[in-house]
Amino acid sequence: MLQINRWLMMNIELKIALVTVTITLFTLASYGLVALHA
Repeated sequence: MLQINRWLMMNIELKIALVTVTITLFTLASYGLVALHA
């Protein structure tokens, strides 16, 4: 049971990291497009 719980926690951390990276890339891309069009 402890093993499954640890795996779930790791999975949640991975998902949070992926979401953070995706948002960061999206924000950078948006700034890049704005800079190019300016």
